[in-house]
Amino acid sequence: MDRKAHTTEHHISVRRTARFVTMGTPGEGIREVWFACHGYGELASTFIRGLVRLDAETRLIVAPEALGRFYLDPSHEKIGASWMTREDRLNEIWDYLNYLDAVHGEILSWITRLDVPFEELTFDGGHRLDDATLVEIAARHR
Repeated sequence: MDRKAHTTEHHISVRRTARFVTMGTPGEGIREVWFACHGYGELASTFIRGLVRLDAETRLIVAPEALGRFYLDPSHEKIGASWMTREDRLNEIWDYLNYLDAVHGEILSWITRLDVPFEELTFDGGHRLDDATLVEIAARHR
């Protein structure tokens, strides 16, 4: 008797711990908050160091880290992160929206002024910003 297996895909929501890294000191002096999302294969902790030219006393830079971590090399020495793949993409998008909303809420709880603007910097495909681009961005926002 040749029986074909019947499979059904299911989804559940789970609670998970995520990390983000900040540059700057939260407090009354903050006048703007920038969210900076790293590119493919990067980690927030190393990515944010490349944004040091954007650091200012009145600016808080927030780098959320993608939830999908993986090894970048065969020896498992280097680790990177990915925001999503095409697999189950709509659920991934909702998970990330919830994650970024939670980070936003956490940051708002640190800031005494509610009228602080939030800016976004996003990077895709693992492309790093060169120094000239960082200088140009910093000059536009001083």
